[in-house]
Amino acid sequence: MENEFANINAIKTKIINLSANLNLPKGTEAFISDIHGNNDKYLNIIRSGAGNISRKVEELFNGRLTTLNQKKLVCLIYYPEEVLEKNDKQLTDIDESEQWYMDTINHLIEVMRYVANKYPSNIVKIALDNHFHEFVYELSSADLSAEDKQPYYHEMIKNIVNLRMGADFTIAVCHAIQKLAIERIHIIGDTYDRGAHPDLIIEHLNESWQNFDFEWGNHDVLWMGSMAGSKLCMLNLLRISARYHNLGLLEDVYDMDLTSLRKFASNRYKPLPNFEARVNIAGLTDAQRDLDTASNKPRLLCNLNLKDKLLNGGQNLIWMIVCYWIN
Repeated sequence: MENEFANINAIKTKIINLSANLNLPKGTEAFISDIHGNNDKYLNIIRSGAGNISRKVEELFNGRLTTLNQKKLVCLIYYPEEVLEKNDKQLTDIDESEQWYMDTINHLIEVMRYVANKYPSNIVKIALDNHFHEFVYELSSADLSAEDKQPYYHEMIKNIVNLRMGADFTIAVCHAIQKLAIERIHIIGDTYDRGAHPDLIIEHLNESWQNFDFEWGNHDVLWMGSMAGSKLCMLNLLRISARYHNLGLLEDVYDMDLTSLRKFASNRYKPLPNFEARVNIAGLTDAQRDLDTASNKPRLLCNLNLKDKLLNGGQNLIWMIVCYWIN
């Protein structure tokens, strides 16, 4: 403890903070399962706060904003970059654009205060964008009803808009709301396989989220086993990747050279209906589809001479059983 706390008062301060936190309302937890590499669906869940954000907006603005304007505000929080890009094209008048930003920022600050009111200040600060940390925290934690400080807050928002920082500030607040809408994410099995971008999901969690945990599923263990050197896991991983037109993930993201596999498949096997991929991906040529279909054949995977690399007789027996089963 001496490395973490400078003195006895620092320890007591930590105890006080932790004890006080126990009396706060429990934060929202999201349980997400069977993502299977579908980054778009995963981001939809995260951006929406697992449905929590729309409920908060409805509770906060019921009777103050129409249902349509509530939906527009929710959509902005979910997809700030896309909405602002479209909005900037439509609002060509400078005064009209500045007024829109002022109204919108005030609404967003209200939403952020509402979703953040059950968190201690250190949790709120973690969720804030570094570039606007001071402004966002000041506006979200202050008493906006205090008459003495109202001109101060209004001037702050006005200058953010006048100095053409409205778009960046809006995006920062929207991202903070997304993070505060869910305190903790629980990934319950199967982040990998089938979908094209499990790597982006892992990257997003590592870089953009503060609190999450994993319960690994059988598809995740398959990738872990492959990483650990299991030849059987590698074969099944290749089979599933070909089955879902997903060999590009192995080549482009994980830098696996599948040239020999592709040549062997195209030279030795014809595409058959039983081995067609289970998904249709726009933009694939017939040749690419046929190649993935051929690569998916179990007999092909058994002919890659990988069985010679297995370590002992017991594993060779397993190999023979697997080859018999998949044929």
